[in-house]
Amino acid sequence: MPADLPMLTLADAAAWSRWLGRSADTSRGVWLTLAKKGTTTPTSLTYAQRYTPRTAKSTWSQRNVAHVARLEAQGGRMTARGWRAVEAARADGRWDAAYAGSAAVASGTGTGAEQLLPPEFLAAVAGVPDAQAMWEVLTSRNRFAIYHRLHALKTQAGRERRVAAFVDMLARGETPYPQKQKAEPKSKSKSKSKFTPKSDSDSNLNSKQERPVANPIPIENE
Repeated sequence: MPADLPMLTLADAAAWSRWLGRSADTSRGVWLTLAKKGTTTPTSLTYAQRYTPRTAKSTWSQRNVAHVARLEAQGGRMTARGWRAVEAARADGRWDAAYAGSAAVASGTGTGAEQLLPPEFLAAVAGVPDAQAMWEVLTSRNRFAIYHRLHALKTQAGRERRVAAFVDMLARGETPYPQKQKAEPKSKSKSKSKFTPKSDSDSNLNSKQERPVANPIPIENE
């Protein structure tokens, strides 16, 4: 994705909708300046989220699938451009393969994990005490990172390699993203899973990225 996207500051949601109507077909994306909760005037209490057009390989979240139904129920708010993206996703399987949100996998040991994470991953983790101990203290962000990367793999062989890599990583006390809490070692020697980890390309989450904005540009008058 382009790293040099322009910053955009708008007055309200209606102005954002008008901007999309004018520019969605030609823009590579923008950093949209948003005020933090409770902020009523443009100040330094803002942050930016990156919005970029969907590509032919963009993944879908179950949350966005639900948004489509909601927008259509609200008087047909979906645009023709939006429907084209939906139809393409339905045609190639990305719609049915929509991934769950982070809250659904945050519990780790409850029904969320059992229903969403591959059974072979949970079994492999349970078979290595140090990996299981690390999994039990994993943050919701790291649980979701593991779930999403396993969910995005298209082949069983790729999933097996990634499962092995994650089990070994957890057994070493490592995580996809840094976290302070670590597990107490369960064994003096760390066990290795039977598969040799190989490199698989991580899925592009296509998620909105955030960065702080110290001095937002003036609001565009609509």
